[in-house]
Amino acid sequence: MKNMTVIFENLEEFHLTKDVGIIPMLLSKNKDYKVSFVSTFGKFQNSEFEQYITFKFFTRFTNRRINKLLLFFDVIKQAKKLDIIMCFHGGKDKALLFFILKLINPKIKTHVKLDMGELGAYENIEKENDISFIGAIYGKFYNSN
Repeated sequence: MKNMTVIFENLEEFHLTKDVGIIPMLLSKNKDYKVSFVSTFGKFQNSEFEQYITFKFFTRFTNRRINKLLLFFDVIKQAKKLDIIMCFHGGKDKALLFFILKLINPKIKTHVKLDMGELGAYENIEKENDISFIGAIYGKFYNSN
């Protein structure tokens, strides 16, 4: 059995009926994956998905940044047990998290779904104005097997 964690910070129940929820649910249901979702938003019950996926919501504090930090610490704590980490909507914070996870567990597979086309990616690179950092992260972690 493979262990997979999905990071989706603003998870709402309707996301489960999109690629965010369907892909992990099908992996759990049909491919012997143990899947958990971690999020800084939401608390809902969906028995259809809960029979295949474990949900962990970090909503203890009103400050979402603190909740996100707690979420990241929780994922780091699980790093050695993880086979796959998946997130939606990349960023420097997730790139740093993936870097730490790869240091702890070099065999972990990373998957980032950006939900943008090539033009959007170039616009984000220009906004960040840090092409070397983004290129290094992309080359090191997003292409890793």
